[in-house]
Amino acid sequence: MTPSLEPQTLPPQVAGKGKTLVVLIGILAIMVSLVAASPYLYDLFCRVTGYGGTAASVLTDYERPTGLISGLAAHERPYQMTVEARVAGDAPIAFTTTTPRVENFHIGQRVMLEFSVTNTSDTPILAQALHQIHPPIIAANMLVQECFCTSEQALEPGVTYDYALVMLFDPAAAGIPDVLREQSIQVRYEYLQKP
Repeated sequence: MTPSLEPQTLPPQVAGKGKTLVVLIGILAIMVSLVAASPYLYDLFCRVTGYGGTAASVLTDYERPTGLISGLAAHERPYQMTVEARVAGDAPIAFTTTTPRVENFHIGQRVMLEFSVTNTSDTPILAQALHQIHPPIIAANMLVQECFCTSEQALEPGVTYDYALVMLFDPAAAGIPDVLREQSIQVRYEYLQKP
């Protein structure tokens, strides 16, 4: 008797396992390909976005400027900065700045603004200063290096506190046309009493 030459079919359980194995091998091949291509994909990302492949660095070693303005100008374009100190609502706070205006402020320079705050009530209060820099294109390029606005302050009654704000006008801003079109900078601080 001659054996039958008809193709034999696999049981459904075995056929399903074979399909699963093929899918898993395909997923593994895709993952290995992505890992192998990641340096090239990262390089492409950096070229397309202009990121450059380097992490942004922030100045961490900071020395307090000896004068109102210190550092070398990265660009000759002068800016005029006005500084405003406000108190929100009827908070019992007197808030002032001794540097209401900075003339001829340049890209690449640091500026130190000085403020005084006094609790005018007869009880301790919690308060915090919030800042705004205008226009927004300037704010995006102003690096705050030292600020009293990062946390709440406990203000004792009748006590005056002196604070400093130190900002660096990012030297990289010299290459941004929208920054160079501006002429003035407004820095506004508002003290809020916390509940």
